[in-house]
Amino acid sequence: MKHFSVIVLLLLLLQLLLLLLLLLLLLLLLLLLLLLLLLLLLLLLLLLLLLRLLLLLLLLLLLLLLLLLLLLLLLLLLLLLLLLLLLLLLLLLLLLLLLILLLLLLLLLLLLLLLLLLLLLIPLLLLLLLLLLLLLLLLLVLLLLLLLQLLLLQLLLLLLLLLLLLLLLLLPLLLLLLLINRICLPCRVNILFSITSCLCRLTITSSTISTTTSATTTTTTTTTTTTTTTTTTTTTTTTTTTTTTTTTTTTTITTTDIDKSNLFTLSCEYI
Repeated sequence: MKHFSVIVLLLLLLQLLLLLLLLLLLLLLLLLLLLLLLLLLLLLLLLLLLLRLLLLLLLLLLLLLLLLLLLLLLLLLLLLLLLLLLLLLLLLLLLLLLLILLLLLLLLLLLLLLLLLLLLLIPLLLLLLLLLLLLLLLLLVLLLLLLLQLLLLQLLLLLLLLLLLLLLLLLPLLLLLLLINRICLPCRVNILFSITSCLCRLTITSSTISTTTSATTTTTTTTTTTTTTTTTTTTTTTTTTTTTTTTTTTTTITTTDIDKSNLFTLSCEYI
């Protein structure tokens, strides 16, 4: 009986142990479930955070797109402004070209009038009146330039300087006209013919003088090279060559002097 009771106790203990094990297993399962729930909650939170981040990213992308659109609009506006500026500059340049052409036409008219005066011999009072009228026209054109283009003052100053230079160039022509008006008609024709002939002869003589001077320079250089390279016996030969070259140059110079004196005497006789 004692042995039987001990066996029963052992069986009870085993059952208790099994129950405890089952309880432990249940507890473990509960813990696992809790962990799973926690993980699910964490995942949900992460998903929510990710969704928020995605929304934020989308908002940022939209903002960036808006900024890009604004930048593109600004660039387009800048390009339009640049095109307008270029068009304005082109218009200003065209106006300048037109005004320069007008000035050139006026100058050509001046020259034509001067030529007509030389040919037809209009009195000096009419000439001065015409010049004054043309100068007034030029001043009006310059005033128009100043009114139209305030930004191009430097070009206007250059044009004024050019006009002053042209006037300075025209002054000797006016003096010539004054002198010509005091001379009779055949004398004028003779003077013009003599001036043209003198100019032609001066050009011819200047060309001959330039050729002779170039020839003399070449001969002198050759003599210097020979003196540096040869002995005393050869130096005598070089001196003879130099004398021949000097004689040729003197003959050419005397002929040119005679031409100049002839020109001077002819001009004096015509006057």
